[in-house]
Parts: sequence; C-alpha cells; structure tokens
Amino acid sequence: MASIRDFAITTEAVATASMVMNMPTHVSGDLLVAFVNKDTNTAFTTPSGWTAQQTQTSAGAAGGVYTKRAASSSET
Repeated sequence: MASIRDFAITTEAVATASMVMNMPTHVSGDLLVAFVNKDTNTAFTTPSGWTAQQTQTSAGAAGGVYTKRAASSSET
C-alpha cells in the first residue's frame, strides 16, 4: 500500500532565480512530489529530470506540482 514516507519544507526569504530544495528521506523507486509556489507571476522552469503535473500563474503568484521517480537515495 502506498504511503508518505517523509516530507521536507524549503523556504526562501529573498528573491532567487533558483534554489536547492531540502529532500525528504527516500530510496530508489520512490515517487517524489514537489509543490512549489512563489510571489511573482513568472512561470517556473521545469527542473531537469522532473515532470510538471500542473502549473499555474496569476496576477501575483505562480505555482506548480512536479514529480520524479527517484533513481537513488540522493536525488536533488
């Protein structure tokens, strides 16, 4: 049965072009899911190796849901 193994939260206090997210504990084969949001209406660029499931931009915010199948326990 599927279950949530772990989670991690990353926040940035200043505007940044890219960030390194804290990754939860995982092993090869786990499905990683990232929910991302920001305070500008500029769309996210899909990170290498991740798949955009849904993205949205509006007048003052942007968000997205991305997934990746872990190839190892050290995904970034």
